[in-house]
Amino acid sequence: MLGVYEKVAEAILASIKPDLNDIPKECRGEVVENHSILVIRFSCSKASILKALNNSFTNIVLMLLDLVRCLGNE
Repeated sequence: MLGVYEKVAEAILASIKPDLNDIPKECRGEVVENHSILVIRFSCSKASILKALNNSFTNIVLMLLDLVRCLGNE
């Protein structure tokens, strides 16, 4: 049986994994979940693109965690 944190991690993983199809062509990325820990890896040929991807995915994950927290309080 999955714990709450594992369920949240898997839900976030399922939510952001399709976005990997839309990253720039000069980048590679992967998102995996291991024991309720999300690992997001990117590599890009340009630092500015890498920074933008990092900011974008970090903000998405933070927004989803905030949503989980808000829904959990109801």
